[in-house]
Amino acid sequence: MFAGTHGLQGEQGIQGVKGDTGETGSQGEQGIQGVKGDTGEAGADGLTWVGTGDFTPRHWDKDDFTCDGARHELDVSAVVPIAAIVAKFRIRLNSATAGHYIEIRPKGFTNDKNIFRSMVLIANKPADKEFTVEWPADSILEYECSSGVFTYIDLDPVGWWLEPV
Repeated sequence: MFAGTHGLQGEQGIQGVKGDTGETGSQGEQGIQGVKGDTGEAGADGLTWVGTGDFTPRHWDKDDFTCDGARHELDVSAVVPIAAIVAKFRIRLNSATAGHYIEIRPKGFTNDKNIFRSMVLIANKPADKEFTVEWPADSILEYECSSGVFTYIDLDPVGWWLEPV
């Protein structure tokens, strides 16, 4: 058996024309700068941070608060010095009833924007927050607790900032 002859190979086709390059997209705007973190021991403003460390027991608990829906005063001068400029606190609260709240502000502040508020959103699910307040000259905070029974209210200073001496 004989094999047949191969035919001629055809010529290669013409390559297509390369298309235009697309335009470069616009660069997005720069994002907003993030919030600056806590100042360290010798901060840029010359303030000194004094932390409370690993504290126990709680500084103030539910027995230190009158929960009747009215404003009351809490003197914290035994823990946070009058010389503080700003103080940072941690608050934990819980209740078997959703909607129970506590509001805290420096004594004498009247603007509602200066009120810190923490609320039990779901019954028996603790609310745990930190807040920072400008320090009042007499080291007294005003608070308001909703009427009702709280399982617990724990308020502790995390620390405070002092001006250089």
